[in-house]
Amino acid sequence: MNFIVFSDDWGRHPSSCEHIFRKLLDDHRIIWVNTIGYRSPKLNLYDIKRSFEKLASWFSPSRDDHIIAEHPNLLVISPIIIPYNNFKIIRLINKWLMNRALNKAIKELNFDKYILLSSHPTVGDYYKSHNGMIKIYYCVDDFTVMPGVNHHLIAKLEQELAQRSDIIFYTAKALKDKFHNHSNSHYLPHGVDYDHFSDLKASNKLAEIKSPLIGFFGMLSEWVDLDLVKEVALTRPEWNFVFIGNKDIDLNRFRGIDNLIFMGPVPYPELPSVAQQFDIGMIPFKVNQLTKAVNPLKFLEYASLGLPVVSTELPELRQYEEFVSFVADKVSFITAAENLLRENSGEKKRNRKKLAYDNSWLSRSKTIVDIINHYPR
Repeated sequence: MNFIVFSDDWGRHPSSCEHIFRKLLDDHRIIWVNTIGYRSPKLNLYDIKRSFEKLASWFSPSRDDHIIAEHPNLLVISPIIIPYNNFKIIRLINKWLMNRALNKAIKELNFDKYILLSSHPTVGDYYKSHNGMIKIYYCVDDFTVMPGVNHHLIAKLEQELAQRSDIIFYTAKALKDKFHNHSNSHYLPHGVDYDHFSDLKASNKLAEIKSPLIGFFGMLSEWVDLDLVKEVALTRPEWNFVFIGNKDIDLNRFRGIDNLIFMGPVPYPELPSVAQQFDIGMIPFKVNQLTKAVNPLKFLEYASLGLPVVSTELPELRQYEEFVSFVADKVSFITAAENLLRENSGEKKRNRKKLAYDNSWLSRSKTIVDIINHYPR
């Protein structure tokens, strides 16, 4: 099969979509379209940094829409896209820029028939330009409640994309109602790169931090309930709370709390070796309309490391309640963590690893291919 995929930047920080297509690379050819975005940048450090990265890539002396990637079956393209999709004229300009880059790549790889797949809700206009091809929407979040976006516009664009899609995959059961009128929608929960999280090397990055370590990796954004963790940290100063990852929020209010440790990002190849030093993995998300539709990637990654998990009441994790201690406040968090630190047996670690092994990205990619193969053409 030939695929054209619209998703997050290839190789920047592996998204669920990238994980799936890494498993498909050996047998299928892929044109990967780097981030086209669904929100306008804000005046914060993270967005400013990302904007400069994009501008630098666009106006580099060696600028080319085409990036030859690390696999012979993969061609990454990074067309110039203006981020202010709120304006119709901008969307029309972006459509022209996108199609110019995409047509060049299709011609270069001699794609005759291909399948379009997007994990972004804003590509309906591009789908309209490719008649006769199978079109897929891989929905990984409820973008209509995502902070910093025009909710009315995103809802409209996502509805258009869903209507133009032949197949829809959604990663959380709470997203099902969005597509109840679609005749070919499928629940496809996140998987895990089990091999990556099992290939552990020695790391001393956390060696100077005293145990117990209760850790988190991922983007620190406004949906992470840092105030809850702060309350626990102040009550249990002998516990250390380690956060690995980028941030797009201000952390100044947590200065002076010595057992809240914000490390910044760790390269993905090194992440398992660092995170294996956690005693507990945590998923302290605020419970709201956005997170009720989230299937957190990090849960199965924690499980791959054999880590016990403490999490707020996220509906998508209820299917794994044997492996998750759910918390709602400071008291329940402390009680759960104390129990997990006391009862973390070798058998429980093996069971967590088996859960992760049984839910690999390879199995998710095979499901996608199987459903495509059964789609009438």
